[in-house]
Amino acid sequence: MLLIWGSRDSQVAFESAERYAAVLSQARVPNKIVTIEGGDHDFAPAGPRAKMAETVAEWMRETLS
Repeated sequence: MLLIWGSRDSQVAFESAERYAAVLSQARVPNKIVTIEGGDHDFAPAGPRAKMAETVAEWMRETLS
C-alpha cells in the first residue's frame, strides 16, 4: 500500500500516515510512505500534484511488474 502525504497538508496530520503504516505492518501488508514536498491535502499547486502522479505511476510499475 502506498501512503502519500503532502508536506503542507493541514487537514490530516502526517502522524496519521505513521499510524496507518504501523497497523499495515502489523498485518504484514507491505507499505510505503512518501511525502510530497510543498503539497497540501489535494497536492496543490501543480508541481506537487505532478510529483504525486509520478510517484503513483512509479509505484504501480514497481508493484505490478
